[in-house]
Amino acid sequence: MALKEDLVEIGLGAEESVVYLALLEIGKTSAGAIIKKTGLHRQTLYDTMEKLKRKSYVTESLKANRKYWTPAQPQIIVKKLRDTYELGQATLPHLLSLYKLSSHKQEVRVFEGVEGFKAAHKNNIQSQPKNTFVPVIGATGWNWVGTMQEAHYFKTYEKQRIEKNINHSILFLKRAYRNPKSYSEIFQKS
Repeated sequence: MALKEDLVEIGLGAEESVVYLALLEIGKTSAGAIIKKTGLHRQTLYDTMEKLKRKSYVTESLKANRKYWTPAQPQIIVKKLRDTYELGQATLPHLLSLYKLSSHKQEVRVFEGVEGFKAAHKNNIQSQPKNTFVPVIGATGWNWVGTMQEAHYFKTYEKQRIEKNINHSILFLKRAYRNPKSYSEIFQKS
């Protein structure tokens, strides 16, 4: 279910995403219908509804001593993201001034596993200005390529890299480069 993952990516929890999507399909309903649709435990559902209410993604009403929930229109998600972005933009200058005050400190970041690998590449793309060249030195050849393909991350990475016009050159270790396929063929297959 790609929609669930998309909602998680933009900030909803996994259970919040499942419940919100169920509500969009069902419409105004009580706990029973959502539990039946999602398979969530009743208490988990109530906890999730409270979180969604705080985020203004659902409204709650009471009828004959029974709670009913109605999903907010999906546009609320984009509005909240836009508001958050604008707040971030307004806050950024102050954050940068604080960061510059502490810039004498060195930072080491460790990325582990496939998610760390994706985060490192995302960070690399986001931190590079447009029209730059990035050398990748010491890539472990097919291990690197395999990880990128398994994570289905090649297309995402390439799309972001191309949008910013970031050129790169990857230096594979000779012992790791066993297959004569060109680098571009690998990207096309993912």
